[in-house]
Amino acid sequence: MAYKCAVVDVPFGGSKGGDSSMRGRQIVDAIEAVSGKSVPDKLRLQLTHGASELDLVRSGLDDTMREAYQDIRHVHLGRDNVPDLRTAGFVVAIEKIAQSYKEMGL
Repeated sequence: MAYKCAVVDVPFGGSKGGDSSMRGRQIVDAIEAVSGKSVPDKLRLQLTHGASELDLVRSGLDDTMREAYQDIRHVHLGRDNVPDLRTAGFVVAIEKIAQSYKEMGL
């Protein structure tokens, strides 16, 4: 499960028993080996210190929501033609979709 979650970049999955700190270090090593990316410090700390899946989901959700709000706020405050946060959210979403298509060569 840890590998599957790492591939789709979601912050949960892993062992259901055993020494959680040792298993956490193994999961971190495996995620880094498979993805070729380093595990963020916050997630590394949680995995190696026995955080529950709920803790991992909440921390990932919190980070995601905070980053999304910052992106939306930046667009709202930085562009004169964006009247409110809702419109800024649409702009951010459309730009991210366009960037994904561009990266795929579409």
